[in-house]
Amino acid sequence: MKSPCSYESKGKQWAKSKPAFPPGLHPEEVAKTQQAQSGANQIPGLTGTPTPNVSKSSKKKKKKKQQQEVKTIDQNLTEDVTKLHICETGLDRNNESSENKTCQETFSDPAKRIKNLKKKLREIVKLEQKIESGEITNPEKDQLEKIARKGEIEAEIEDLELDLELQDS
Repeated sequence: MKSPCSYESKGKQWAKSKPAFPPGLHPEEVAKTQQAQSGANQIPGLTGTPTPNVSKSSKKKKKKKQQQEVKTIDQNLTEDVTKLHICETGLDRNNESSENKTCQETFSDPAKRIKNLKKKLREIVKLEQKIESGEITNPEKDQLEKIARKGEIEAEIEDLELDLELQDS
């Protein structure tokens, strides 16, 4: 029970004195909305038609069907992405024909690509040093693959540096 002279903060007093509707709203509109609110205790936007009772099994079937549709869409999307191949000429939709070509990742600036490749090369050298020193006793599959690509990266750096020199001259 509250005592009749309980304390009420200024903020609470201000909130109570604040009108429920925006200033300048026509009084007829205010009266209509108040009648609508007091007359019917319905959820706004609820239509008059009740929703049909759906059994649990049919809900499960519907949910399962939606999940299968999403799964097939995901599979189709991953297949499409794996078929795409980026090379100097643009996107190749046929992965088989593009495997025969020697396509490289294309960047607008070969100097940027060289910088990126040198960074990868530094990481490989650090990884090799850690393995030799014994910091890493059992390198993971990813680390071994990275070390195996060292020759490819060095060759690509040389090619790009030659291309860059030819462009400069």
